[in-house]
Order: sequence, then structure tokens, then C-alpha cells
Amino acid sequence: MDPSMKPPAWLNKEYFYHALSGFNKPQVTILNYKISPGLGVGQNFCSRVYKVNVIYREDGQKNKEKNLFIKMPIEEGEILNVINDARFYESEVLMYTELFPTMEKLVGKLDFVVQTYPSKEEYTLIFEDVSKEGYVMGEKEKRLDFKHCKEALKILAKFHASTVALNKQSPDLVASVGEPVFKKRDQRSNSFMEEKFEDFYDIIQTWKGYERYVNIIKESTEQLWERLEETFSRRETINVLNHGDFWTHNILFKHNTEGEIEKVKLIDYQMCVYGSIGIDIHYFTWTSMQHTVQANRLPELYLIYLKALNQYLREFQCVERVTEEEFKKEMEFTQFYAIFTMVYNCNVMYSPKYISPDDENKSSRDYKKQLSFKICNGEFFKPNIDQGLKYLEKNGFFRR
Repeated sequence: MDPSMKPPAWLNKEYFYHALSGFNKPQVTILNYKISPGLGVGQNFCSRVYKVNVIYREDGQKNKEKNLFIKMPIEEGEILNVINDARFYESEVLMYTELFPTMEKLVGKLDFVVQTYPSKEEYTLIFEDVSKEGYVMGEKEKRLDFKHCKEALKILAKFHASTVALNKQSPDLVASVGEPVFKKRDQRSNSFMEEKFEDFYDIIQTWKGYERYVNIIKESTEQLWERLEETFSRRETINVLNHGDFWTHNILFKHNTEGEIEKVKLIDYQMCVYGSIGIDIHYFTWTSMQHTVQANRLPELYLIYLKALNQYLREFQCVERVTEEEFKKEMEFTQFYAIFTMVYNCNVMYSPKYISPDDENKSSRDYKKQLSFKICNGEFFKPNIDQGLKYLEKNGFFRR
């Protein structure tokens, strides 16, 4: 195991005993356990994750096996410039311990939620390892084809609709996790995001054929926080609890023997934000969809989402409905988030590795500019923003 992934000392037999004997289950005896890294480099940017195979016995019965997935806060990395805030991790704990149980009492079983187990460590979550059931994570470089985008958006619609029902019953619960992660707070987090925009502004000026986009990137850089605040403002049409990080690596698919999608689960609820439905949809579009899908099938996919949203709102006995015209306005109102996602989020997602704060050279501004230059000129970032800028241009964003 990589020394940087060495598990903490508290991840031991006593910890797993507490997890498996919780929720009033029979007395258990932990016989053996094996810990391994949960994900590879670049598959999770905000947490340390481990897979654990536990052999145990309940009340003297035959040996049983449980496969778990342990998720805990990271201790170093460039992304800490933004998420060095307890609320970031607390929000996900609240989602699993309070919001989802309340939502299921209101609307029934939410099959996209992964089962959890009690954890005695603060901000650490224990999940069922659903990879053993056949669930797989997509590859960020390959992105998602039409059929996977379709099923993902239908599940997103179910999640959104269930949060509308929850907000009617328990608005305080929604408010407890719904504050935006990306907002103007302290200088450290501000400068990190501002630097990404400043770097891209410098880079796009070197790209031939992109001259017409330079001014809009300049304005986006100068007005970053004002435009984000506008994007996150509450809407009169409908407000939902957005997942906030709805992209390829946080959507798990289970396929049958013919390769058809049977089930979908969502993970990583650390960045939830209460507001327009456009927030999640723009984010998903520009982080996860294949470029041919972006270019040719967005209207079809958006209509699939809208129909599913209204269907689930009806099923969950919510009076709200969203018309096609209202949906179009929501997407237009939140278009800046498409720019933000393409420039900032995709820059982070396609970063080759964490930048350790212990490495003075790699923490320097010059190094970070070089890294941004490498990412933005790379085979994954540039085609995506090329497609996105053309889409926004076609939809009148640059005429504002």
C-alpha cells in the first residue's frame, strides 16, 4: 500500500465491531479484516477512501462476510484551499443520518441511496461496498454516452423531487446542508478559485480562433463572486436541493448481462446547494457528457429530465410543476455556472495529482500556473470547453 494511503490507527477491530453491532443488530465478533485503498489517484478529490473486507460472526452462528467502503476527510492537497471547512464534511453526514431517513418516511424507499453503518469517528462514513453488487463508476476521460446520461438524469430528477417534498416538511433540515460551498468567504478559498479563472484568461488569449471569447472570460474573472451569488439565489419557479457534485465519478451504474443499465446509485453529497435545478444540470453537462452528446442530444436529455421531475413531483404529492418554458428560463438564468464548471471544476478534475502543501515548489504560484497551462491545453479539458463555449454562444450567453 502507498505510504500516503496508510490507514489511521483507529480503523481497527473495535471500530468495525461498533459499525456492525449498531442499529440494534445481534452481538458480533470480528474475526478478521483486510483494508485496501478504495480508489485510485484522481478518482476522489475531497476524501480518503478505503475498502474493507470484514469476517465476523453473529451470536455464535456461522462466519459471515461484509464488504465496506470507508470515507474520511483528506489531510492535505490543493483542494483544501476551498474545502477547509468542517461544514463540507458535516453536510454529507447530515444527508445520510438525518435528511435521507426523513425523505424516505415522506416518499418511500430511495433506491439510489447507498446503505450506511454507524461510525464512531467524526466526519467519517461507512458504506456498503456496492461494487460487490456489480455497481461501477464511469471513467472521467471517456465520459458518459447517451444511455448513461439518460438514466443519470432520471435519477437526478427523483432526488430533486424528493428534496422538494422534504423542504415542505422540514425546511430547517434542507437549510442545514443547502448553503453553497462556492461562495465568498475567506481570502484563501477566494484566491484559489480566482487563480483558476485568471490562469484560463491568460491561456485562452494564446489560442487561435478563440479571440471572440476572451472578453467574456475576462468579465467572468472580474465578476466571479457576483455571478456565483446570482446563480445561487433562490428561484420563484422551483427550488431543489442540488447534489452539487453530480458528475461521472459520483454516479454508479449496475448493468445486466446484456449490458443494459438496471440500477443507478448516487454518492458524495458534500457540496449540496439549495437553489435552481440548473445548477446540477449545467454541472453534469460539462463535466460528464460525451462531446457528441453535448453537441447533438442536449434538448432530448433535458426533456427526459423535465418529464421525470414532474412525474416524481406528482408521485411524491407535490403541487409544483415545471413547464418547458420555465425550464428553459432556469437554464438561461444559471448559464454562468456552465462557464464556472468548465473553467474551475474541470481544471480541478483533470489535475493529474494532488499538490502537497509540504512541497514548497509545488505550492508556488508559478508551479500552479504551469499546471493550469498543462491541464487547459490537455486532450480532455480543451475539447470540452471548446464545445461549451460554442453552446453558450449559440444560446445567446455572449450577447448579454
